[in-house]
Amino acid sequence: MHVGAEDLERYLLDRLEKLAATSLEAHLAECSSCAKRLSSAVFFDQLVQLSQRQAAFNGTEKRRERRVSTNDSGILQTINPFSPDRVNVHILDVSKSGMKIGGPTILSPGASVKIRLRAMIAFGQVRHCREIGQGCEAGIQLFDALPI
Repeated sequence: MHVGAEDLERYLLDRLEKLAATSLEAHLAECSSCAKRLSSAVFFDQLVQLSQRQAAFNGTEKRRERRVSTNDSGILQTINPFSPDRVNVHILDVSKSGMKIGGPTILSPGASVKIRLRAMIAFGQVRHCREIGQGCEAGIQLFDALPI
């Protein structure tokens, strides 16, 4: 049995009970059809379309907004390509349209991600990632943030 659109949206927004989310993740890991539907959920697809209008990162500063240093933590999950894995990340700085994170895993530029913070969930796209010591630093272009 396939996952319904409402459950996919609730999963993205971390609004499923833990047992239901675990079951859904197991299904997504085995069902490429549902995993593909997750990455093309209506509202998520709109976020991806926004990113396609942006110029590709070429190594130069693109933020027009002021960066604010922070010492927060978050939990990152790759949505496209889908991975049920959640990784603890450190938020190094933020601006109106992006953030720099540090984490233990190399992220692929272009990957769509969900980052759960204390009071919100942010959706974005990895613009660049570089290896630093045992981990990495990545720039995330933000498309939307929703309160939890």
